[in-house]
Amino acid sequence: MKYLGSFYHVTSEVKQIINRVASLERNVSTNAASVADLLAWALSGSYSVISASRDSDSVITTATITWPDGSAGTFTTTTKNSTFLTIDAYTMTHTSSGKTITQPAVTRDASGNVTAQPAITITP
Repeated sequence: MKYLGSFYHVTSEVKQIINRVASLERNVSTNAASVADLLAWALSGSYSVISASRDSDSVITTATITWPDGSAGTFTTTTKNSTFLTIDAYTMTHTSSGKTITQPAVTRDASGNVTAQPAITITP
């Protein structure tokens, strides 16, 4: 009987875990990413570029992206640095939440290193 009792106990715990996972999956599919999530993902580059358009210098102008929560989005370069052929400012959308992430233009030194990076904003 001890074995059956333990088996029942383990089965009960497994059912609770399955129910918790199902609940989390429902929350992920119905709840949009938080501002904190979006900020962390943007700062860490935690998104995948699915396809991109590039200019004649091979700098990305727009891209279709996917966020860690599965939401689609669009990356758009808003300021290109013509000296160092890189992106200084951009916007990204997060379709599921309807939010837009904006990185205002960074400041660079004579070697192209970022010396000032304004805070990212997230709207609405």
